[in-house]
Amino acid sequence: SHHSVVPTDDGDCIPGDSGPSQPLVTSITDSLPPGTLLVNVRDRLTGAALDAAVLRLASPVRRASTDARGDSRFDSLHPGQYVVTTRRIGYDARTDTVSVGNVADQRVQMSLRRPAMCLRSVVFVGLPKVAR
Repeated sequence: SHHSVVPTDDGDCIPGDSGPSQPLVTSITDSLPPGTLLVNVRDRLTGAALDAAVLRLASPVRRASTDARGDSRFDSLHPGQYVVTTRRIGYDARTDTVSVGNVADQRVQMSLRRPAMCLRSVVFVGLPKVAR
């Protein structure tokens, strides 16, 4: 028989990760071979690869960062849906839900957007001390 794990909006699986139902979840997910999530992060406007972007899986909590080609990977993920948050300095963070299967590597591309208001240089002008 075919079993599937149904994720909730926050990325947790039903039935829960604790309590008497845990062996059931373990037996379902362990019966399928794990998959790999391959992520490529790019600038939305220019299409340039973004290195040093930090990716975070919500459950289980795992982190990875991108290389010079904008690539990152999460290995040994059980088939299901995962919430991935992508952050990089100078860009708006984004959160996506991605599905990982057990057939082949799952490849996704994340495009990060620079915020509407860019930081400009600020000139500080020194004021003379006021004699008291």
